Amino acid sequence: MNNKKYYIKQSKITHPGKYLFLYSNLPDNIIDLCDIVQNLLLHIHWAERYGRIILDEEKHEEGLRKVERQLELYIRNSSSKTFIQLNREQKILGTCRDFSTLLCSFLRYKGIPARPRCGFAKYFDRTSNYKYDHWVCEYWDSKNNKWLLADAQLDEFQCKELNISFNTTNVPKELFMFAGEAWNFCRKNKDNPLNYGFCSGHEGLWFIKGNLIRDLLSLAKIELLPWDTNELIGEYKKHIIQNKNYQLLDSVANVTTVTNPCFIEIKNLIKNNPILGMPFNWMP
Repeated sequence: MNNKKYYIKQSKITHPGKYLFLYSNLPDNIIDLCDIVQNLLLHIHWAERYGRIILDEEKHEEGLRKVERQLELYIRNSSSKTFIQLNREQKILGTCRDFSTLLCSFLRYKGIPARPRCGFAKYFDRTSNYKYDHWVCEYWDSKNNKWLLADAQLDEFQCKELNISFNTTNVPKELFMFAGEAWNFCRKNKDNPLNYGFCSGHEGLWFIKGNLIRDLLSLAKIELLPWDTNELIGEYKKHIIQNKNYQLLDSVANVTTVTNPCFIEIKNLIKNNPILGMPFNWMP
């Protein structure tokens, strides 16, 4: 199986499961697919700006790891077996990771190779050199024979708030760094690790490491939640990286930053280094 065929197949996380019937009338255009994603999801950290008051019993929604569970909630909220327009109170709360995995699920259904990517965005604050923890969806553009980045989270309201004018289905590569690129930059002293994170106390090389491993696993079709951890990520509680792990993390950065990461090489790296993988039966 080649790379593109591998990324057409759904993962256990992106598969719509018993709600596959919802996909029967999905449009072909990626802009329209992003519109549907934005109709279904609302970023939990942006909710108040949209006028949504989050109830305590709703907060668990950002932890719905599988697309199938999100679709189940959609049907419960909408009382519909087709995709219809939702109001802000009906939308499912999630994070940037959820926008990326849901778009990925749609694209894979359409036969378009796609994979969520974890890294850092430069477009949330143009006034500083800070790069924010973020996920996008990388997909294959057969017309131009190359991989592109789509940020399905950026709807019209957010683009206006953030003064974004670029095509959100073709995010300029210079505005988004894969986690491995950030790792390499900082390891070579080309940038300060404290410029990478999402807030004070959650930034630095140890934080980049977490995204680095999440990006690796996503390329192996294990699309983690932003706070999922394994043995190696789990060191974040101490904000450290053990010296013995630097060489392995350098290898992870190298295999994830090539133009078209090879899924066989990635899976072999995880297999040969169990510390990179997830514990048995980790996924509920």
